[in-house]
Amino acid sequence: AARDALATRENKRRRHLELENTYEICGLEAETTQHALTRCPHARDLWDAMRRVWDLPSDEVMHRDEPDWLLLVLQDLDDTRRMLLLMLLWRVWYVRNELTHEKPFIPIEASRRFLCSYVETLLLIKHYPNEDLTKGKQPAGLAGQKKSSKCEQSELSTAEWEPPPEGCVKLN
Repeated sequence: AARDALATRENKRRRHLELENTYEICGLEAETTQHALTRCPHARDLWDAMRRVWDLPSDEVMHRDEPDWLLLVLQDLDDTRRMLLLMLLWRVWYVRNELTHEKPFIPIEASRRFLCSYVETLLLIKHYPNEDLTKGKQPAGLAGQKKSSKCEQSELSTAEWEPPPEGCVKLN
């Protein structure tokens, strides 16, 4: 996307692989990288849903006219916001490919839940690299809760197991 090398209809038309460049999904304008990822009404719906749960750049920031628009946006973001933006762009392109290849429409809510779950897992792995998340095992304080990017691994790694008082059983 940053190099404008995605297989959009506009890029295919420039390479003489397509006659038309109109975006088949919405039919509103040429299928450029920026239109497919940020401006198309189908992409906009997912952007709107994700803005309710993630801190994403505004439309004004995303709809820059410079050739390096995406690189300019990414350079101004911290690591977490950059990851969220890239994950959203990746999902928008995935949904676009599914529709382009005549697969069933993926509901916005399904994409929202997928992205939230996927990013939550990535953040858990980052913050708790020694936990076994493959079997659903994770720190109890984080299970099912919205995570803060300010979690510190040192809080868990310094805690030691203490045996229960005599005559009691302790279940971890």
